[in-house]
Amino acid sequence: EFVLANIISKPNKSLYDTLVLDVGMDAGISVGKIVFADAEFPIGYITVVYDHTSVATLFSNSKEVTQAQIEGSNTSVELVGRGGSNFEINVPHELSVPNGSFVIAPHLGSKIVAVVADIVSDPHDPMNKIILKSPVNVQNLKWVQIQK
Repeated sequence: EFVLANIISKPNKSLYDTLVLDVGMDAGISVGKIVFADAEFPIGYITVVYDHTSVATLFSNSKEVTQAQIEGSNTSVELVGRGGSNFEINVPHELSVPNGSFVIAPHLGSKIVAVVADIVSDPHDPMNKIILKSPVNVQNLKWVQIQK
């Protein structure tokens, strides 16, 4: 079950990688609740709640680390926010992670939180840096759903 929230302010007008929403304590919103786009993709969580508004911090915020898993493998990774709906993970060279692969969050019902966009490889580094993006463009959203 969800509470529907209108986005009052997006990252281009709000603090970096946050959303200001038009629901707050009056709608039963509390800190820590997960925010979804299209009721399918977890994009962040509630960090501040006021009487009639709330603030959601996106998982892509540069201070955020989300435990995740590369879909189709048992490989657990730390999805690190880079800002602007982007993420990165580091994996060993030996692990093949093709572009377009999904990264899921098992603790969020195994929902998709990121999609592999690019792989940065250096032969002198034993790890590959994988660049990922959010599965939705936050700038195109008008509404989000907040977990009850």
